[in-house]
Amino acid sequence: MNIEMSSVTTDGKPVLVEIEPNKLELDDDVELDGNVNFIGRAFRGERGIHIEGTITAAARLKCTRCGEPVERQLKFDFADIFVDSDDIETGTELEIGYDDLDVSPVSGGMINVNDIIREQIILELPEQIFCRDDCKGLCHKCGENRNLIDCSCDLDEVDPRWAALKNLN
Repeated sequence: MNIEMSSVTTDGKPVLVEIEPNKLELDDDVELDGNVNFIGRAFRGERGIHIEGTITAAARLKCTRCGEPVERQLKFDFADIFVDSDDIETGTELEIGYDDLDVSPVSGGMINVNDIIREQIILELPEQIFCRDDCKGLCHKCGENRNLIDCSCDLDEVDPRWAALKNLN
């Protein structure tokens, strides 16, 4: 969905978006279960077009330690400000203030809501996620999931490349 910047007034307008999972290109470690929903509004402010609202989605992520699927319900608020990059003077040096760091330039006067939602989901996802707090991960020797089996690998054996460090105190 696109929002034409010139059509947004100071009174604002509601923005309701439902996106199919295959329309958002996310990492291979993230799989969306069902549609992503955005309920919000767009309005013209003194610094540009403001878009704010709530994104909800069901996601299946991979455990950082063992790779097993972990289901999470995502629900979060966000707010962003957009300015038409055609309105920004080019060729001159611009001073960016602290308040300008949250402004996103858009070319052609069109705001692609799908791109915004994709970006916000990526920013909201945790860097690490675990299937459970005490996840044992994969065996570094045989690659088996140590939550499911007790492999017979000797985990105390030191890689010879690191053996010299064992003597350091």
